[in-house]
Amino acid sequence: AAVEAGASGGAAAVGNDEVFIVGETGGAAQRKKSSAASPVDDTPRWTGPAMVFQAGCAECAECAAARTGEDAAAEERREVASIHFSVCSDMLHPANIEAGCEYRLVPSRWLQQWRVFATSGGGGGGGKRGGGGGEAAELPSLASLKEQAASLRCQHDRLQYALPRLVRAHGHWVQEEGTATADYDADSTANASHCPFELVAAGSFAVLEELLGEEVNGVPTVDAGSGGAGG
Repeated sequence: AAVEAGASGGAAAVGNDEVFIVGETGGAAQRKKSSAASPVDDTPRWTGPAMVFQAGCAECAECAAARTGEDAAAEERREVASIHFSVCSDMLHPANIEAGCEYRLVPSRWLQQWRVFATSGGGGGGGKRGGGGGEAAELPSLASLKEQAASLRCQHDRLQYALPRLVRAHGHWVQEEGTATADYDADSTANASHCPFELVAAGSFAVLEELLGEEVNGVPTVDAGSGGAGG
């Protein structure tokens, strides 16, 4: 079926074997036959004067450099997050507690921030791997880990809070859900059943320490006995 096209105020019927070429604004339309032997090149052509931008429209070099620096920093965060995600994958979820094994009591608030960083690829994806698009998530600092770990001990250099409860789930001992929270408030009776730290396998935490570049001796260590976690 023919296609109706308007040009120079009129309508022209264009057949299936024809190419309808429109020139410059206000110019006349041309109709050319096409065939397998001599196909018509219908690439639009501009025959008018060149278009140029006036002086003062150039991109700001300082802003461009700043964006380049931001992009480089974001890419570095993604690379670091990818390493943490791959190497410390055991810490991305609660640990299974095995008798005779050693565990570290990692502050829940810090661990939650670290998981957001590792699982979002450093892109602020709300815990979904590679879910960037928002403000880039930051790796929680080594200093904040030390500070939060120190707050777990009292003036007598012992734990301020009871160890988390353990329950059986799918054939394993695990920390009871809800007994670790990033929003723990020691003065709130509503949080009396919560614990401000989470059990993490000592070997897994040692790998994290290597990535952070320093051992964090302030993070308490416990041994799991046959009756659960103790020590």
